Amino acid sequence: MFFLNQVVIPGFQCPSESRGTTLATTWQFGGANPVRAMTSYAGSTGSTLMQSLTGCNVSTLVPNPGPLFDPNRDGEDYFSRATIGQYARTDTPNPNNISGVMAQSSWSADLKDITDGSSNTICMGEVRGWCSDALGYWTQGGGGGWADSESLWFSTTAPINFPTCPGESGIPSDAAAAAPCNNVSSWNTAMGFKSQHTGGAHFLLCDGSVRFLSENMDHLTYQKLGDRADGYPVGEF
Repeated sequence: MFFLNQVVIPGFQCPSESRGTTLATTWQFGGANPVRAMTSYAGSTGSTLMQSLTGCNVSTLVPNPGPLFDPNRDGEDYFSRATIGQYARTDTPNPNNISGVMAQSSWSADLKDITDGSSNTICMGEVRGWCSDALGYWTQGGGGGWADSESLWFSTTAPINFPTCPGESGIPSDAAAAAPCNNVSSWNTAMGFKSQHTGGAHFLLCDGSVRFLSENMDHLTYQKLGDRADGYPVGEF
């Protein structure tokens, strides 16, 4: 049987990715998954309410969360787009509840929706399927990979390059043994943008320009870049 998400597209692959172009895994609830072709790039849902199931609290990872930090949201969803308990991971077609320029399957922004300006808003960034639950380890059968829109809800919620990849950065190869925030199923960190470039990752802004953003950049600035309509000045980045 032919699956579209098994087709490797060279333009979707970062040359710096050491793990190749495809991934075959064991499904998170048991059973084998077929080979899926990966992508090194995905659209941004912005500063999103991710609600990790592993107990990871993003606010413990960011030394100075900034004046927009809401302790009731655990360092997520800086601009209160989602209602707590609803619309997590942009699982909604309502643009008012979506911080970034793309949502999980159901919506994407027009230029008129990017009121902060296309040069101040992230469109896409680098990702790693081996470090991210939905892209690499999702549903048994044909799910996952670049062709599955349910696998591409990446956000600016986590710091850039936060480590969640099994077998790297001291993380156990057995994902189940990883610390809560370093787990591939910790959606608020695993579904963050990351690369194998030293010091940061590449991002495409909505004006078509590509910027290399430092993994040490101010976290509040990063959230502003993720949100298309927060109304706050970004400043230098």
